[in-house]
Amino acid sequence: MRPAVSDYIDAALSRAHLSFSIEEYRVVAGGPLDGMTVGDLLARGIFTLAVVRGPGEYDAHPPSERRLQAGEELILSAGRDTLRSLVEEHRPAT
Repeated sequence: MRPAVSDYIDAALSRAHLSFSIEEYRVVAGGPLDGMTVGDLLARGIFTLAVVRGPGEYDAHPPSERRLQAGEELILSAGRDTLRSLVEEHRPAT
């Protein structure tokens, strides 16, 4: 139905020369994302496509002031390096 959108996402996710990425992150109680806002992530160049509250329950395009809560799953989009740094920041210390 939307071939340009489908082609772009397919290319972005499968070709190394494109740096676009979509990832899923869980907000952990007391973790660095717990209590952040969608705007906090956007300021870092990370777009929150949706907040998953539970099975089949999505907040698509949440507003900037939306505060993230433990237990929620985030569908995020950003450059691969930006998302990689988010993962590294939120990895537990060993």
